Amino acid sequence: MSKGQAYFILALIFAILITVFAFQNQTAVAINFLAWSLPEIPLVLVIFLSALAGVVTAILLGFGVYFKMVREVKALKKEVEALKISNSKQENL
Repeated sequence: MSKGQAYFILALIFAILITVFAFQNQTAVAINFLAWSLPEIPLVLVIFLSALAGVVTAILLGFGVYFKMVREVKALKKEVEALKISNSKQENL
């Protein structure tokens, strides 16, 4: 099993656990956050929106790391090409 498959299976198990937990807690709750207030909304909605916010945050942080790595790979490829050219010039001498 690859690393990607293992992550997918763990994410799937986590999503199932969140779903079961959310549907077992369907009472209405009032939400207060700083100066922001919501009247009574179903707890299942609060749980799903919180999980979604966590997923979106993780994805955005992952994109930052991904793009940083892509830039680093490009720079390293350029360095390798420059070293190959330098090496071939030294071999020709």
